[in-house]
Amino acid sequence: MREALYNIYLSRGPEPQCEALMTGYLYIFMAHLMKEAREAMPNVGSSSSQYVLAAIKYIQFNYSHDISVDDIAKRRRQRSHLYRVFMSNVGQSPIDYLTSYRISEACSLLKNSSLSIAEIAVSVGFFDQFYFSRVFKKVKGVPPSKYLAALEKDPQLGLV
Repeated sequence: MREALYNIYLSRGPEPQCEALMTGYLYIFMAHLMKEAREAMPNVGSSSSQYVLAAIKYIQFNYSHDISVDDIAKRRRQRSHLYRVFMSNVGQSPIDYLTSYRISEACSLLKNSSLSIAEIAVSVGFFDQFYFSRVFKKVKGVPPSKYLAALEKDPQLGLV
């Protein structure tokens, strides 16, 4: 999945074949993402669990956009109901899940791409690099620059 994302980045350019390559790698990336999402979801049948799974899927496919809990909740039910079922099924609030998912994706990009911290921030849904750095530090305990420096010293670190 990371390789497909990186190949999208490498394929950019003004020529028509670049656009075709990027589109192809995008489809490969989406196929991997769909497979990973399906494997990560437990096979449960209750309506609240199905609601949470739909919300998680929405987050996984839209985390790089400017989405809010209201966007996630309006898919089916009210915001307060989403919070309750998320807490009972996932153990954290929808916004905490969204934030941790974004930071996890940012860690993967820091480890496996040559994108700048600002580019990574935007690609995971943070449109203010400084806010991204604050949130990253709150979640990981170090700012993204120090996280990246630690990865550069020892790429085998299990920080992700």
